[in-house]
Amino acid sequence: MQEEKIARRYARALMLAVNDEAVLLKVESDFAGFSKLFGVNDYDFLQLMFNPVFYKEERKSVLSQIGKQCSWQLETLNLGNLLIDKDRMRFVPTIYTELSREIDEKLGRVRANIVTAEALKEQDLQKIVSALQTQLGKTVMAKTKIEKLILGGVRAQVGGLVFDNTLEAQINSLEKSLLSSSLSN
Repeated sequence: MQEEKIARRYARALMLAVNDEAVLLKVESDFAGFSKLFGVNDYDFLQLMFNPVFYKEERKSVLSQIGKQCSWQLETLNLGNLLIDKDRMRFVPTIYTELSREIDEKLGRVRANIVTAEALKEQDLQKIVSALQTQLGKTVMAKTKIEKLILGGVRAQVGGLVFDNTLEAQINSLEKSLLSSSLSN
């Protein structure tokens, strides 16, 4: 919980520092890539960022090189340097999560996890996204996943809401309907 509070403060400060929506989206993209560096188990990178043997200036130099290679926004690099100064680099993945949440809220968008039995055609995905946008009144950022246990249909989850139109859900609904009608007779 403490980590999320700290990360939220950095994310909000970054949001306040960036007024342009296009720059904000680029910073979000920068942080997505930055955050991935902590999950790839790159021993050398993680040693450099967390081992106290390396001076902060060495860390900043490497971060600057990464920023140049990836065309980071100045705000991304500045926050990275601040995190090095404050010994808070371990918070980068959580800051990215909080930053995305803040940006989603500001831009009126939600993230949907769409699960199907097989890959969706682009036009089918767009129909699902459009239906979700109509239902929710927000821009939907879809992430798809194939799950072999689903026999057919689609399940979409947006936050705590689940829209389940899978074959299994339809069969369960039919079963409940038949049971309730047989009990009422």
